[in-house]
Amino acid sequence: MTVNKGKSSLVLYAFYDLQICTVTFDFLSFLLRAEMRRIQVGCKSLHIVFVPGADDGFRMMHLSGDISRWRLQNMHIAACSFLSSIKGITVCSKRAQATSIEDNLASNIFPVDYTTHIFDSQKAIQSSIDAFMFAGVVIRHLKGDEVPVLTPTLRAQQYVREWYEKHAKGRKVIAITLRESPNDPARNSNLDAWARFAATIDENEFLPVIIRDTDAVFSTVPDKIKGLCHFNEAAIDLDLRLAFYEFAFLNMLVNNGPLQVCYLNPKIRYLAYKMFNATNEADERATCGVYGIPIGGQLPMATPFQRVIWDDDNYEVLIESFLETSHAINDASGRNELEKMEIRPSPGRDGSFRFAVTLHEVSWFEHALDIYDHLLTLYPDDIEVSVMRGLTLLHLGQLEKSKVVLKSCLERQPYFKQCSFNLALAEFLLGNTSASIKILESLKVNSVKMHGILGCLGEFYSSEKSFEKAADAFSADLESNPFKWKTWFDLAACQTKLGKSKEALNSYLNGINCHKKLERDLKQAELVLFPWKKTLLEGRHTHQILPGIGSTLMMDEQQKFDTKNFSQAEGELLIIYDLGSISNGDDFDAVYEGFKQTVGSASGSANHICVVPQENEQSGAEKKLAMMHLIARWIPTICNNKGMSLFADRNEALQFLAVQKTMYNRSNKDDSKTNDVINTSVLDKKLSSLSSTSQAKAYIINWKSAHCEGSKLFVVVLSRRNFETLNGEQSHSNKLKTIIKENRNAGVETLLVVPSESKVLFSVKEAEKYGVYFPACVHYDLRYALFEAADKVCTLGVEVSLPQDTVREMGGFDELFRELVNSDNKAEILSLNANDSEIKIDDAFKMGVQLYCGGAATFNKGVHIFQRILQVSPRHANSIGMLGIAANMFRKHQDAIELLQKAIALNDCEPAFHFNLGNAFFEEGHYQEAMYAYRDAAKNCQTLYEPWDCLGDTYTKLGESEAAISAYEQAISLGAQHPDTFAQLAKCYEEIGNIGMALKFFQAAGDILRKKDDKEQACITMIWPWRPKLIRPENGALIDFCSD
Repeated sequence: MTVNKGKSSLVLYAFYDLQICTVTFDFLSFLLRAEMRRIQVGCKSLHIVFVPGADDGFRMMHLSGDISRWRLQNMHIAACSFLSSIKGITVCSKRAQATSIEDNLASNIFPVDYTTHIFDSQKAIQSSIDAFMFAGVVIRHLKGDEVPVLTPTLRAQQYVREWYEKHAKGRKVIAITLRESPNDPARNSNLDAWARFAATIDENEFLPVIIRDTDAVFSTVPDKIKGLCHFNEAAIDLDLRLAFYEFAFLNMLVNNGPLQVCYLNPKIRYLAYKMFNATNEADERATCGVYGIPIGGQLPMATPFQRVIWDDDNYEVLIESFLETSHAINDASGRNELEKMEIRPSPGRDGSFRFAVTLHEVSWFEHALDIYDHLLTLYPDDIEVSVMRGLTLLHLGQLEKSKVVLKSCLERQPYFKQCSFNLALAEFLLGNTSASIKILESLKVNSVKMHGILGCLGEFYSSEKSFEKAADAFSADLESNPFKWKTWFDLAACQTKLGKSKEALNSYLNGINCHKKLERDLKQAELVLFPWKKTLLEGRHTHQILPGIGSTLMMDEQQKFDTKNFSQAEGELLIIYDLGSISNGDDFDAVYEGFKQTVGSASGSANHICVVPQENEQSGAEKKLAMMHLIARWIPTICNNKGMSLFADRNEALQFLAVQKTMYNRSNKDDSKTNDVINTSVLDKKLSSLSSTSQAKAYIINWKSAHCEGSKLFVVVLSRRNFETLNGEQSHSNKLKTIIKENRNAGVETLLVVPSESKVLFSVKEAEKYGVYFPACVHYDLRYALFEAADKVCTLGVEVSLPQDTVREMGGFDELFRELVNSDNKAEILSLNANDSEIKIDDAFKMGVQLYCGGAATFNKGVHIFQRILQVSPRHANSIGMLGIAANMFRKHQDAIELLQKAIALNDCEPAFHFNLGNAFFEEGHYQEAMYAYRDAAKNCQTLYEPWDCLGDTYTKLGESEAAISAYEQAISLGAQHPDTFAQLAKCYEEIGNIGMALKFFQAAGDILRKKDDKEQACITMIWPWRPKLIRPENGALIDFCSD
């Protein structure tokens, strides 16, 4: 590929593809990998490009779009300030924008094999996965590469330093980061233990500081930790979190996202607890594997004061580990060796080997092979490493190479059981079944106890058509573990071949029951992990039949992937903000004023903003970077903003614009000027062009409901100078305190906000005295959301741009105090009348169905819409039917019957009403009535298989096996593919004595279960392509090693 003239060889473009990658702390690993690549290829700077995914800009996850956008802004974009080499950031709204950057600007790309055309390149997908996995950073360390350090900005360091001076007063800060998530609550921090721990340690020497979970920081503070010192700023500002962790004497936390901040910075001393728990042990063990943390061991790149504690966070563990570590830190400090012990250790053989085996265990074969090869260059005679290398080659499909390596190992050590087992697998895959059987029988004769031998023997004998021996091996395997459903099916197949029909039927049934138990256990585990995900659809059908919709299985077909996501940025306005046109481009206030004026041109249009810095000689590099990251904090408040491009180099920005201008139909650029290419004049100054993000609004609403429910909210906004005046004059201070107290008694909560992103202005006493709300002081988006949620905003020395009539600009403190106590001067609250947003009933119903089917988060909103429709149109049959279906889902079957019969009276032809009425009758045990309802549903829509499937169940309950067989076969002919349908049909055939047909349909049920399992694994791989897949015993024997 020829390099285009516009491409720069000095910039490494790092593409973070949100179709594949997550909006999590894993992005920090991506930044380090990109920086190491930049150094390797000799580029001068990095440009981070965020490529949108297909699901509202992101990959399919359980996170909403609002939360994902919040994380993108406050985690990913914020983290770009940690590397001074990052001189550009672009958030693309369309993949075509990223493709344009790739094709026209990027001479050097990271990940190496990446292309924006990911759907055409499996290699590109895998390269993206590798680039953001933490294990990749550790691998580079183990191979001798220097790992860069993520550094907080000077602004964050200054803020935290001042906070320490005001609050710690010479004491050693113990930062306690809590996990308080509704997801997998068993992983959450043990608040009782942490509160007791904080109360126990010496308060004269240590200051325990609580950093709450980001979502929890907006809710009520639990009584257990209410009296402790909190640093809420870290929960909403990643830069401050990193600085706080660095300054802390010791960080203590449970396994959670912020732990990766600690992993990647050798200056951060930490103790990590609760690495996995009983409710999700297998998955979390595998997750530890992806991070390369051996169970019971430590990270190979961890310093002596970076330790994983493999116990839960109970009080005894906390106090013991803290005392041991704090004494060690004090001793090292006394010997002036603290800095020396904060250097990452040189990799050794054991740590590297354990790390490789851990990666191997979760199917990260290429990474494991990379380390094995590296170790063998250092230790060529290491037989354990050689055996594992042979197994890795086997898993990578390089069978001949694997066989050569494993045979060589056995020649050196003939009785190496793992090596023998792995060689047997290689021989079998190469077609040498007799050789593989001979090896496994030898291991069996020598009483070698290894998981997987018997199952493999059964598979090998079965392939040789030695069904008697295969059945014996499968039976012996099931004696050790009777819950292996696939092995039951394998045994049933052998028994069928041997003519043992009754035994085969029993084995098939055992296999199906084992699979059902597994599904129940997995479902229960999911409810424990994600209680809010409790399904509203239970029973055989994990979908519904809805009026006007039909089967919800078809809804995905109706919502095809929108190819517009990959098209030109149609209709978007390109807003160009040129700092070079600002008279004082180094002054934050002047830049903010220019920003507000420039974005006024958006007028609510979908837009992409490009910020062009001053000329290179006008401002220093550090100031340009600081300004770039400051403006990044403002951009989310631009209404309908879809993307951004930020630069610290003017030439790069202009080159970018020259390429990207064709992507937009409109721009605020004045094309008549050829030299001064940017026009920042106010085209249409509308303050409504700024607004807080949806997630910031949600956080503030959560905070407001927790702290001032039923009360009005007044916000006082002071400039730093006016705050210093307030704090310095006793009369002003006392007056404000009195007003705050009196307002609270009158049902008005009064908060003080002083915009202060880079400077600590309050001590704990001052914050309590004036009701300071810290998040709004340090976070621009949250500040705006707070102002929007307030009933009144009084400003003194600060301009607040809000469209609603809630802002009062004060001329001085006397006027401010009068305004705060004047109860008659109430802010006008605009309420939206229902008639202001009329929509057609059909459109409202469709919207209700979408919300109804959107999961637990939106279900109630859908039901509310149906209720509203009935207020306007009481005889709307579909809405009545939807309420009946909802009643069914909540097991209010009598209510459902009444509602659905009412809907049928209005529209007898809708199959959904009859089908769901049948479900209600069936659940109530009224099988005769259910049968009639299902028949009517089938008659009204002859293409639906569900009524026939449920008819089969109903006939089975009524003891009518022949009728049930006919119904099940009709369901299958119409497309039913659930294994239970085939299993129930097999049971009916067994009931009437037709063993041959029973075996046929049991086998079909088993085949469907196997395909379903394979399909689910494929879907998991597609949605979570990095998801760990533990090596099963039958896939190969790993080398055991002792944990630390």
